[in-house]
Amino acid sequence: MGGLLVIALLAVTGIVVLVGTARGLLRRRAVARLLRRPPALIGELREGQLARIEGRVSAEDTPLLRSPIEERPCVGYYVGVDYFDVTRHHVPRWFPVAEETAMVPFRVVGDDGAVLDVDASSIDIEICFIESGRVLDPPRDRVRPILRRNDRRSAAGRNLSYVEVAIEPGARVSLIGRVLRPASGGGGAYRRSAHGAALGPLRDGDAIRLDVKPRR
Repeated sequence: MGGLLVIALLAVTGIVVLVGTARGLLRRRAVARLLRRPPALIGELREGQLARIEGRVSAEDTPLLRSPIEERPCVGYYVGVDYFDVTRHHVPRWFPVAEETAMVPFRVVGDDGAVLDVDASSIDIEICFIESGRVLDPPRDRVRPILRRNDRRSAAGRNLSYVEVAIEPGARVSLIGRVLRPASGGGGAYRRSAHGAALGPLRDGDAIRLDVKPRR
């Protein structure tokens, strides 16, 4: 009986893994298709549409965050910290030690003047960027809280580097997701309507993809 139970559990686990793998593959294919297409205008979005949208971040009436190391006002940030370990496996190299992402609700104003609402308080955001190089020796008083929140206090005295991406008001971004609500009022809805379009993930449980270039 015990053996049968183990076999059943392994079979169920295998199904979960296969479903998760297939789900990830479908999402990657959908994202790849949308990246090949021109971005959609926010004022022309339809409910339920899968779309890629471009525009500039607006943070009116939104309490801004501050990025933890460079202290830039922003609607969201990603920070990753690495440390240089000369002892692990006797091969000196950089190892990731901490990662952190935070977002607040924000809006994106499209090229047509229409607005898109992104409720980052209830929907996960996947921040994608092209890394232009890590910065060495971050200020210890600013990196220490990040290490503490990631339970990596022991790395505080090591040789550290970091990359930080802050999504500042006015930044141009690209978003991929499913339209939850179309914009009302058409073009210029940002000025004439109480609400704009709303964006959610491609599928329930996924994250909205947000592409932004790091500041140079």
